[in-house]
This record gives sequence, structure tokens and C-alpha cells, in this order.
Amino acid sequence: MLQPLPTTLLVTTVCAILSSTLARMDCAGSPNGCKHVKENVDECALDPGICGDELAICRNMRRGFHCECPDGYLPSPGINWRINVTVCKELDSILPTRNKNRLVRVDKVMAMIRDMTDDGLPLKTVSLLLDELADDDRRRPVCHKHAVLLSKRKLISKLVERTSTQSSLNFTTKSAEGVILSIGPNASLTGFPQLRTPSADVYLDIDLGGIARKNNGSASVALVGYSTMQDVLEAELFHTEENATRTIISRVVSATLEDVIDAELSNSVNFTLRHINVSYKLGKLYCVCWNESAWIEDGCAVSKTNSTHTVCTCEHLSTFSLIMQTDDQTQDPALWLLNILTTTLGLVLLTLAVLTFALQRKNPRVTTTARLNLSACLLLAHVLFLVVQSNNHMQEVSCRVLSVFVNFLYLCCFVWLTIDAALLLMSTRGLEQFAPDTQQLASWKHMYVIGYGLPLVIVGVSVGLKPDGYGSQQCWLSSAGGFTWSFLGPVFFILAVNAILLIAIFTILQRSECPISKIRYAKGQAQKAMFQTFILGLPWLLRLPPPSNRGLEVLVIVVHSLQGFCIFLIHCVFSEEVRHQYATWWDKLRPSGEV
Repeated sequence: MLQPLPTTLLVTTVCAILSSTLARMDCAGSPNGCKHVKENVDECALDPGICGDELAICRNMRRGFHCECPDGYLPSPGINWRINVTVCKELDSILPTRNKNRLVRVDKVMAMIRDMTDDGLPLKTVSLLLDELADDDRRRPVCHKHAVLLSKRKLISKLVERTSTQSSLNFTTKSAEGVILSIGPNASLTGFPQLRTPSADVYLDIDLGGIARKNNGSASVALVGYSTMQDVLEAELFHTEENATRTIISRVVSATLEDVIDAELSNSVNFTLRHINVSYKLGKLYCVCWNESAWIEDGCAVSKTNSTHTVCTCEHLSTFSLIMQTDDQTQDPALWLLNILTTTLGLVLLTLAVLTFALQRKNPRVTTTARLNLSACLLLAHVLFLVVQSNNHMQEVSCRVLSVFVNFLYLCCFVWLTIDAALLLMSTRGLEQFAPDTQQLASWKHMYVIGYGLPLVIVGVSVGLKPDGYGSQQCWLSSAGGFTWSFLGPVFFILAVNAILLIAIFTILQRSECPISKIRYAKGQAQKAMFQTFILGLPWLLRLPPPSNRGLEVLVIVVHSLQGFCIFLIHCVFSEEVRHQYATWWDKLRPSGEV
């Protein structure tokens, strides 16, 4: 048999019905209907025991109400004659003690959060539970890591308060920090507000007003930066085809919309993430979002970056981070050691070649101006490249400057290569005066303007059009957007011009009726120029496409590193004039009386 309702409850219920009926009558002619009257109804005053627990605090909201437990208590579902009520349970009574297994404690906290009601929580309780969840083990399965993240996001949502105007809340705990911005129908919000975490590690630009207009004028956004989640949702959970090292270089950030029905963004949002490590070897940047089991690229892209911050433009809100991918030198130490040894050998012999050309410049039988400048530029480029490869933690500014300078030096090498072929062609066309005199050589000094001016123009245009194109992995040109062709394009064009010049030289020699000795000498010089062009251009040809197997990669390293050795071999060891000059120098340096 049903028991009669208590008299106080009956009176309260009747009053509530009458109040609601009168309100609908008063606003019947209103263009907005009863909406504004409904928002002003104070359910907490109409029914003081509406939460069902004497510890629960009833908070009247613009639309409805919520029950909030005091600090140290957790709102849990309960059932009595009111059917669904809030029961405030003391945290200390339901949490395992601190001296027990920390993983058991984390699992217990997650179960408590999963069973919580939709009521609000005080900031102190949210902070306590967030820090409890931070005490977890990164070796847990991915599904558990995702569950921890969802638990944290649910806790943050408990801090959202509905308002008719505008309100914000900043909070900081040992494991997280964030900001919550809420606006209502009466908010005077203009433009895109920028949310910033208390430590200024994360910024968010979002059109919250546009979202609110689709949700009856109300919307809330929560931006949270986690201190330890990058160790839980580690970078290895981002899968790419490249065999490289991946590192999270920013906080893990969550951004969620609350108090909305339509969560579709009106415009793209911008996340500005501060790098948590500003000293690193540069690599490829990815703006990634979490999708339950892995980091993926989905609707997010890098729009701007510098040495300390990166801006990610995204089409949705979720959990984000910034991952940098770098070449892993430690995965193949043998290849790295081969590169260092061959480069060092090439530098030693290239230095000898530069000294030889410098001391031999006055020899009337040999034109060494172009070869001297080519070898000097190649020597500097290889030295800088060796420095970069030996330093795995170079600052971004230094890396960009070095990549620009190395690009300039390599272009100078190829321009002087063409100048050398042009000099040889002019000498071949006048074999009767093949041994140029000093006055003829002096007329070619304006080649310095071409030798260094043309590469300077090419590099200057590249820097002006895309300054962020320099400073990728190994401090070289970025492959994004085909920027490497700002170097490879001129190089292949110069190689084509060289090929035409060499073909012209051999054609002239084939038809020449000059003495055999002069033709033989000219052919020897042309063959050296041809081999020099081949050895300088081959490494760049082999890199198209990038080496796909170990054998080809070893070949590229050896050919590129031993360019100095080859130049010394063909222009010094195989040159009769240079060997004669070496013998003369040796006779001068040899002590008197020594045979």
C-alpha cells in the first residue's frame, strides 16, 4: 500500500506547479516564450532538499540547478523515495590508503570518477583527483592511458559554471593547469578571445562567440595543459613510415567545449604551444591529436614555428601535442662512422689540393683560378657539414645560418665548375695559343663576380621567398613544399651547361688539325674536367629519389665524402706539371747533401 506524501513536500509541489503555471500565463505574449522565465526559476529555493543529501549544496543555475558536495567529498549516485539523488561520500573513506599500491589507488580513483553524477565539484576536490591520476605507470596498456585521459577531462568539466554574462576560471595543480571561459546570452564578447594557461605554455584562439550563437547564446571552453601526460601518451604512439626518432616537445593539451549541444566549430582554432626543450636537433614538426590508441594527424597542421613556439591550426577540439621527428644517428653507428672517416680523409687531401693550387697560380701553363676557388668552397662546405653532423643538439638559429651558408658554398662550387669548363673551351678554340699568358688570365678576374655573385643572388631569393625553408634535419633545406629544388634546380641546370661545354670541347678537338701533342694535352684537361663534373654531380643525382637501401646510402656517403680525394687525385697526382712542381719544392726543402 502506498504511503501518503509528507505535508511539506505536498505544499512545495503545489507551489511549484502554481508558480510554473502563472509564469507561462505571464509570458504567453512574449516573443521568446517562457524561456527567460524558466531561467529565473530557483529550484533550490522551491525545494531545499532537492539534492537528497544534507551535505550536498544546491547551486541555482541559469538553466536548472546542480548539486555540489563540499571539499573532501565526492558526489555519487544514490536512490531513495526521490528516485535519483546525490550522495556525498567522503574521499578518505573510499580511497585506498597512501601506503598501498599506487596503481590500485589510481584504478580506484578512475572507478569513482566513472560512477560520479553530473553534478559539479569544488576546485580543491578536482585538483586532488587530478594529482591522484598523475601517479600512474607509463607501462600500462594504451587503453588504460586513454581511460586516464578521459577521467581527467571529465573532472575538468565539473568546474564549468553556467553564466548569463561572462566568467573565467584559472587553476593550477601539481599535474595540470588550465583556464575555463564561459559566456552567456548577455555577454559582450567581440572577436576571437585568446585563452592562456597560467604558465603561458599554451594559448588558444577560438571563435567562442560564433559557437555560442548556435547554442542559444551560451558556450564554455576548457583549455588544460598536463605536466606529465607526455610521458604517458609517449611519442612512440605516433606511427610514421620513416625510421626516425620521435619526441614530444610540448605539453599535452586538451581543449573541450562544454554547455553546448552543437559542438561544431564556426572557424578554425589556433593552438600556440611552447617548446619544452629549446635545444634539440631540428627535424620535421607534426601537430598531432589523440584518437584513443595513437597520435595521428587529423585536421591539424603547423602554420608557424620558431625556436621557442609553434602554432597549430586545427579544425576540431581534442587532445593535442607537438611531435618532432629527427634522424636517428644511433640506429646505424657503422654508417655514421663511415661518413666521419671518409669525410675527414677527403678534407685532408682537399686541403693539400687548395695549397697546391694557391702556390701554383703563377705557373703560365696551368689555369688554376677556377679550381682553387672550387676547392676552397668545397673544403669549407664539407667542414661545416661535418660540424653539423657531429653536433646533435644545435640551436635552431645556428642551424638555419649554417644551412644558408652551406647552400651558398655548394652553389659556388658548381658555378666555378662551369667557369673552369668555359676557360678550357676558350683555350681549346685557340690551340695555337693554348698556353695562356698572364695578360689573358687577368682578363678573367671578373669571373669572381659570377663565381660568387650568382650563388648569392640564388640564395638571397630563396631566403626572401621562404626563410623557414632552411634548418631541417642535419641543418639542410626543408623538403616541405619542394624547397630543396631551390638548390637542386640550379645545380642540375649548371651540370647540363657543363655537359654542353664538354661536348663542344671534344667536338673541337676531334676536328682540330693542330699538333698531336697539343691535342693530347687538351684532351687530358677535358677528361679531368669531365671526371670532376661527374664526381661533384653524382651524389646529388643519387639522392633523387632518397636512398631506399643501405647499399645505395653507403655509395652516396662515400662519393660525397671523397670528392676532395678525387680532386687531389686528378689535378695533383695525375698532373705532370704538379708532380714536377712537387719535385722542385722537395729539392728546395731537402737538406743539402741529402741524395
